[in-house]
Amino acid sequence: MKRVCVALCALLLCGTTMAQSWVVTKKKGKCTMDETYYNQLKEKADRYDEIQEEVSRLNNELTKVQGDLKVERAKANSQSVIHSFTDSASYAIGRDLAETWDQQHLGINYEVCGRSMIDYARGRNTWNREMMNPILMRFQQNFEENQRGSMQANIQEGAEFLARNGKEPGIVTTKSGLQYRVDRKGTGKRPKATDNVKVHYTGTLLNGTKFDSSYDRNEPLVFPLSQVIPGWTEGVQLMNEGSKYTFYIPYNLAYGEQEAGPIPPGSTLIFEIELIEVNPK
Repeated sequence: MKRVCVALCALLLCGTTMAQSWVVTKKKGKCTMDETYYNQLKEKADRYDEIQEEVSRLNNELTKVQGDLKVERAKANSQSVIHSFTDSASYAIGRDLAETWDQQHLGINYEVCGRSMIDYARGRNTWNREMMNPILMRFQQNFEENQRGSMQANIQEGAEFLARNGKEPGIVTTKSGLQYRVDRKGTGKRPKATDNVKVHYTGTLLNGTKFDSSYDRNEPLVFPLSQVIPGWTEGVQLMNEGSKYTFYIPYNLAYGEQEAGPIPPGSTLIFEIELIEVNPK
């Protein structure tokens, strides 16, 4: 970086010196300039333009170097705080908290939150419960209002989607409102609500966002059919071993008005489910 700064200063000084060499001759009310001197000035002007281009190039190089240094400092800072297992656990907890807050869409300012933690640890945070409680209550109220608005929008979107989807060829709608399509019909056993089942599945939101997939983990899921969301309990009982169905599950047969990790409240869900085995050993 020092080499770049020195080069910039030298070029600017050189350019300033060149630009100051103006000499003319006045004769009979006219200013004249001989051709040799004119050519010298023109050469200096051309050189000055070249210097300006070089200055611009060096400025860009300096900006890039400064950016690279910031990245390296950030990497060094994140690595320098890890010296023990306690440090690793503390860093992991911070990462876990940030991920959870992101999923909940809390709108937290992480830098300010981190500063508050550091100030508290060093005895510099003077905020008390009397100061914080009104702020936290207002934050909770704002969050709940936003959640209700978002939930109602999700419920409305789901209802409109199911109304359209129910008219599509091959879509069956049950009395509960569950919709499904048979992608592959199996010939094996059909489970009861009290059975355990082994399945592969992929779950997505209406916008196509995938929130879970046993296929991605390359590991089928085994679970009691009575201990999942109602849409699964009802839908999987319609399947035979070897079948693959796509289910369109209304919010009230899924997670209802509750948020479930990456699944927003009031969401209609789409599941592709492959029933592998009933009561696997």
